[in-house]
Formats: sequence, C-alpha cells, structure tokens
Amino acid sequence: MKMILSIATMGFGLLSVSFLPALAAPPALVSTNAVTADSIVRDAGYADVKTPILLAFLAEVDNRPLYVEDALLAMELTNHNWRLANVYRHPKERADFRHWMVATVTDTPYTGKQDYDHRPTEADVEKFLKDTWWEFRASRNFRLLRGEVYSDNWKRAFGYQPNHEFSTFAANIPRANEVVQYERESPVFQSKIILRDRGDALLSALDGGRQIQEPSAPPPGMVVDPVPAHYWLNIALTNGSVYRLGISSQGDLMYVAVGGDDGCRCGDRYDVTDAAKGKVARVMRQLDQDLRQEIVSAPLPLVYAVGTVDDGGTLSGIARMFYGDASKWRKIYEANRKTIKNPNAIGGGLKLTIPKLQ
Repeated sequence: MKMILSIATMGFGLLSVSFLPALAAPPALVSTNAVTADSIVRDAGYADVKTPILLAFLAEVDNRPLYVEDALLAMELTNHNWRLANVYRHPKERADFRHWMVATVTDTPYTGKQDYDHRPTEADVEKFLKDTWWEFRASRNFRLLRGEVYSDNWKRAFGYQPNHEFSTFAANIPRANEVVQYERESPVFQSKIILRDRGDALLSALDGGRQIQEPSAPPPGMVVDPVPAHYWLNIALTNGSVYRLGISSQGDLMYVAVGGDDGCRCGDRYDVTDAAKGKVARVMRQLDQDLRQEIVSAPLPLVYAVGTVDDGGTLSGIARMFYGDASKWRKIYEANRKTIKNPNAIGGGLKLTIPKLQ
C-alpha cells in the first residue's frame, strides 16, 4: 500500500511524500547521533543498495515546534550504478513520520533522487543539489540545530573533497516569534525587562543569523583584543530555554554565549554585516535611552556604576544626567571622597553613590 502525505513546506507549495512499503515496524525514536546510511536505506526500503554513504546531515526546528532531520545520501547499487537521494524525517512526530522519506514537490520541477549509470561527477553532484533544493543552511522560517558535511565520505563516494560547508553563523539566532520575553542579564535599579519591540527589532535586524558572519582572521602574528559586549541579554524562548546574547553598543560585533555557566561572559565572536550594522546600532541606542530613562527616574540616593550609559565619563556629566546641572558635581564628589582619588579622572565601572539634593 502507498500513502501520500501533503504538507506546506519552505514556501514552495505542496510537498508530496511517497511512503514505500515498510520493511518492518516503525523504528523507535532515536537521537540524531544514531543516524547512519544503513538506517536510511532500511527505512526507505531500498533493496538494491550495495554501499550507502552519508554525505551531509542537518537538523532544524521551527517555532511550532516542528523538528526535521534531512540527509544527503550517495548509494552504490548492486548493479554497479549509483543513486543520489535527498531524504528527511520527523523523528519526534507520530510513528509513521519517523521513517526516512524521499520527497517530490508538485507543480514545479524537483528531484528527490537520481540514478546514474556511472559514479556521479562533480557536475552531476552540483546539478543534483540544485535540482533537489539542497542548501547548506536552515530552511526558511527554520533554525539550524546541527549541520554536518562528512568530507571523508564525500571523497570516498566521488573522489574529491566537498567545497560546501554549513554556515555556522546562522545556527542559533532565535526568531522573534520564538521569544516570550527579553531581559537584561544584570538588572539595573527598577527593572530588567527589555521592551518587546526593542528585542524584536534586534532579532529582525539579525534575520535569524543571516545578517552576521564570522570575522576574518587577523594577519599572522597580530593580536586583536576583542571589543567587549555592551549588553548581555537573556532571551526566554517558547520552548522553555533561555538564549544568551551579547552585542556591542556600536552594533559592529556580536557574541553568542556558549556553555551553561550563567556567569560566563564568553562566547563566539561574529561580525554584523554592513547591511544590518546600522539597524543594530539604532536598536542599541534605543536600549541605552530606555536604560538612561530608567536610571534618571529612579529615586535618590542610589548606587551608579560609571559608564552604565553615556554619562560623559566625568563627574560633571553624571551630575548633569541626575540633577540636570553639571555644576552640582561637587555634591557627588563629597559623597564619594573615599572612592574618588582624583575628581578629574574617574574610571568606567566605578560605583558611586548619587545623593539626593537637599
């Protein structure tokens, strides 16, 4: 018996998936680590395969969440011909969706698998990738969780190293519709909540990671000091996880936090593209304005860290910010004599008590 399933996919219309007769009961739910060429061939029901070779694998998820695994497979057949196939499965859905499937798209040219009477050449492989819509990145409206190209297998199958790799920069940036709430990692005074439209604008500018890129390596022998992130954000997602993101005030550098240590101020560094840099910098200025308003509206006295917002880096600048009068700087100086060694030179991060004016 053949079953046909139609679902909307990737904005290309309807996807018709043909299920070949099952060879056995549906496989149990497995992790992506258990994906093998043999398991794909078994699920797809191919009986004419001599040697299956797994070329590439990706796992992606959207905000429903729908979890999808895709694989690119080369197969040497028992008659010494070859086959290329683009297969996928939904391992976290009901049992009949957990099989690896070869897909065809209706109403437009599409190739889910292709047989050859020879070992596929590089030109054959590139044409198949185009005809099967394989891209080394997440599908539209999906987020890449894992993407791997198996170079040794690729060379084993075709005799050359692949010239493709997954774009790691697009792997982890959440979309606005995945977010429950944005927060500053370190609360300042009254609140740590970031306005929804500010956070959404930031993620929109980054476009799921498509507007950031890994920086080029410095010339040999040159040491480049990283620019520290101006904000660390905690982004609570609809799936219950929290995503940590750091970004500079100029919008020119981006850090994606790594590891599970909440105290870790570290991560992978990325460059924001020129196309997005202005948008990101504008959001950062808005966040600074929000924070500045929160600070100056807080009741006095309070403790303020120099440089939390643009305060000029001077006592007169801080006095202008809190009192509206730069000449009141002596009031702050008198309240912090034990801390301030030189009123003409105060360092960023120095914590000052801002007294209430009598």
